[in-house]
Amino acid sequence: YLGEGDAPPLRRFPDLERPGVAEAVALIEHWPCNFFNRIDNAGDPAHLTYTHHESLRRSANAGRPLVVPAVPIVPPEETDYGMRTSEARPGHPAMYSYFHMPNINQVQARGKVTRPNGDVKPIVGERLFWRVPVDDENSISYTVEHFSLNAEDASAFISDRAEREDQRVPELREHAMAVLRHERRMEDADPTFTTQQLFWIEDYIVQVGQQPISDDRVEHLGRNDAGIILVRKLWKRELQALAEGRSL
Repeated sequence: YLGEGDAPPLRRFPDLERPGVAEAVALIEHWPCNFFNRIDNAGDPAHLTYTHHESLRRSANAGRPLVVPAVPIVPPEETDYGMRTSEARPGHPAMYSYFHMPNINQVQARGKVTRPNGDVKPIVGERLFWRVPVDDENSISYTVEHFSLNAEDASAFISDRAEREDQRVPELREHAMAVLRHERRMEDADPTFTTQQLFWIEDYIVQVGQQPISDDRVEHLGRNDAGIILVRKLWKRELQALAEGRSL
């Protein structure tokens, strides 16, 4: 804690305190780009269609380019903790993501449990990303996941922890940097990479590819960027309040 007086109570996250399994994800992201390049990701559900096209194509095992419909325009809403965005597609329940001021993303997590008989069960939970600045041109992200599991599935999930911790980060970084140097394509990525690992590469290419400090003067934001705009407004408003000694 860097402020004056006693540190405030640690923030609690009730979604991660329910029965089940919560664990830190080994895939730590130390990237050569500014902290705000990472923060912009918080309010941008529409980027899945474009940034993660190859991941989605492979996960669907379509064998051809997968056409993902654009995210319907649902205005983000400010909350007492930051911002909530929603994604609603025809025939599917609404999905929500959350931005906890000043630096935490909360999204849906997907995983799997391999049971003793070999059956693989898909599971859905919550994922928190802590975006942390290192200096002007570098940032790091830490992740914690929670899955509400019964005792049997929790035991199987924990037993697979060593496999999840082998995230092949040097290989992911090598491929992403090769794409940025125009030496490879995203489509050339190792077919054994998981969907989460492919997401890592795609996000790295886009966020690091904006240069260490992106120039928002050359942007042309549209209606699907409403969440990005709101996050930036929250930061500017709160920094101004801090500078003027007003409550945040």
